[in-house]
Amino acid sequence: MHVLVIAAFALVLATPPHDPPWALVESIPTTLALITGQWMVLMSLVAIGTRMTLRRLDTVTGGEVDGLRFFARFQLVWRCLLLAVTVIALQFTPWIGIVRDDWGLSMVYGMADLFALTPFFLGAIGAWVIQYPVDRIIRERTVAAQLWEGQPARPVWSLKQYLGFHVRHNLLLIAAPMFGVLVLRDAEPDYRAHLTRWTGQPVSGQLAFLAGVGLIFLFSPFLLRYIWSTEVLPAGELRDRLERLCSRVGLRYRQILIWQTGGVMVNGAVMGLFAPLRYILLSDGLLESMEDDKIEAVFGHEAGHVKHHHIPYYLAFAVLSMLIAGGVLLLLLAWLDAADPVAEGLTGSASRMLLAVVPDRSSYLIQVSPILLVAVMWLVGFGWISRRFERQADLFGALTVTPEPDHCIRDCVVHHPQDGNTTQDPHALCGTAAELFAEALETIALLNGINPKSRSWRHSSIAYRAAFLRRLATEPARVRTFQGVVRNIKIVLFVGTAVALAVTVVLYLTGQLPPELVGVY
Repeated sequence: MHVLVIAAFALVLATPPHDPPWALVESIPTTLALITGQWMVLMSLVAIGTRMTLRRLDTVTGGEVDGLRFFARFQLVWRCLLLAVTVIALQFTPWIGIVRDDWGLSMVYGMADLFALTPFFLGAIGAWVIQYPVDRIIRERTVAAQLWEGQPARPVWSLKQYLGFHVRHNLLLIAAPMFGVLVLRDAEPDYRAHLTRWTGQPVSGQLAFLAGVGLIFLFSPFLLRYIWSTEVLPAGELRDRLERLCSRVGLRYRQILIWQTGGVMVNGAVMGLFAPLRYILLSDGLLESMEDDKIEAVFGHEAGHVKHHHIPYYLAFAVLSMLIAGGVLLLLLAWLDAADPVAEGLTGSASRMLLAVVPDRSSYLIQVSPILLVAVMWLVGFGWISRRFERQADLFGALTVTPEPDHCIRDCVVHHPQDGNTTQDPHALCGTAAELFAEALETIALLNGINPKSRSWRHSSIAYRAAFLRRLATEPARVRTFQGVVRNIKIVLFVGTAVALAVTVVLYLTGQLPPELVGVY
């Protein structure tokens, strides 16, 4: 869902100041009727999918595994439909122009574009309300299983609790920092003019915008710890155990926090690029439902993201994807200039040539095409990289819970090899540690009502991740190969970003960047 919210904000940022040039409707009443109709159709489809899911979850007419599998697919479908209707509202109707101009919301920086996403927000909230019965029955069965096994269990959350959780964790998590970005974007014409006069560089406004965005996301963990409702993990045996782990692996952080979810979320998370603003979160459901050794394994996974510098490499991917998109657009503009002799009689700007071909759409195409290319790169490339980073964090988490030889109770190439000689291979994974972490993953899937075989764009399926760790425990060579793959990914991201930044600076200094790419209109 977080990727969907990011995509919605990206659509707003990519939409021109006034009406899109290919709006399907013109009047305000027609636009409002179209947006309302889309919302009603989407809600109807969600209601149908919810009913079908409940039928499959029925132990008489269906089965729990089949129901969970269908529910995962159903959620993917309605989220894609929600994004599609958002695209229609923003790109094919004058909705954003109505909000910005006719309703006067542009008088407050960021407010107009935030309000333009109202159909998206209402669509997400409406879908959550409609599918609440599905989530409730899944939670009820989880609670029944916990009570049967003699484990503590909380009451199933109410609709208000359920909705509040999704709004805070799926919408506000992204919307809060992104609203700051919208404010910076709306204010840019004002501070860009002053900075350009002061520095003499047209690009200074964009550099200030990028610096502001960087500061927003640098300090966002401090804000998000309150949006997510957290509290410091109290002193005790578990905290001592986790602090020893941090000391052992050299992990620095600001606080270890309990992530208050009403007991319904069983997971962990890490926020923050630098230690003074880095928070490691363990959900209340995780702390209540799992043994300390498995909690330590999950904590080790979050520590792995930090120790392997995954967040900086995610940022490098973001920068590189934007620079590649800009480079492709630059090549396209150069090709258009060279392909049409009419361009020779203009000022040399390919956008002027485009203007002669599609008079009211050229600047819009220039603005939107990089966004579309970036979206494709994220859909394909980011997911592929993220899945490997998650498996590397899994491996790190398993390594952090490697037991002493006397406590290793499984066939193990580290402690109990068949040839009788323990291996000194630093990449080798203890069989007991791998099994412990795999069981922690499977327990998380069970307690969260997730089908272990359900695929995930960012994380892979739980079943695959557990099986992958168990394979690594029997084949040290496979560990080395996998770590080599991840290392190569990081080298490509680092070198690619450095080269792309250097090329961009050279092109700017030599005056080869079109004004459209440096914020001069």
